[in-house]
Amino acid sequence: MTALDLSPFLRDGYLRKAIHGPEKDPLELLFHVLRVVVTGRRTGPRDRLYGLRFEGVAGVGIEAVRWHRDAATFVPVRSDWLSALTREEMEPVIVGTAALGDPEAIGRLAQAGDRALWLTGGPDEAAAALALGAQSFEATAEGILPDGTNVNARVLVVANRVRANNPQGVEVPIESLPALGEQWTQNWRDYWRRKDGPRAPAPDAQYEWSVPVADDL
Repeated sequence: MTALDLSPFLRDGYLRKAIHGPEKDPLELLFHVLRVVVTGRRTGPRDRLYGLRFEGVAGVGIEAVRWHRDAATFVPVRSDWLSALTREEMEPVIVGTAALGDPEAIGRLAQAGDRALWLTGGPDEAAAALALGAQSFEATAEGILPDGTNVNARVLVVANRVRANNPQGVEVPIESLPALGEQWTQNWRDYWRRKDGPRAPAPDAQYEWSVPVADDL
């Protein structure tokens, strides 16, 4: 399949937890999305909770690195941060990038070698599943581990099927998600371009506290 960039939809949101069955199959990653206002009767936090559900999971790999000031480089941190997140031992991590079907994803995590922690499967199993038509999902994030360490984190899931569920638990076309995020960004820019004149009330509170820089406009 063609790679689908989910960053416009998930960026700046929070990966809150992972819910899974035996051997991490099925697996659902829950995201609190910041960039999308869900229309309807309610507009509270629960209305921004989206899930990506993976079935036929062949591999789940994670990685975390921290900045070593003296060495002026990133060094690995061996931590099952995804399980700590699910046990609510750490705050949700902030999503930076996310993509479905990126052909380079498996290579990046495989190159991590023993820095990577595979919660189920491994590079070989994931690669074999991809060769048979499975899909990959990769997300990067920033977070603070239970011991206070600031890390850049990565999660990779390889599965036969990926579904997206909206806050009401209804499946939505995963291909439609990036456009929602892009529409939010366009509305946000339009809102701030009117800063020297009368501005309509912000339909999303994030419009007001997400102050753009000149390049954004």
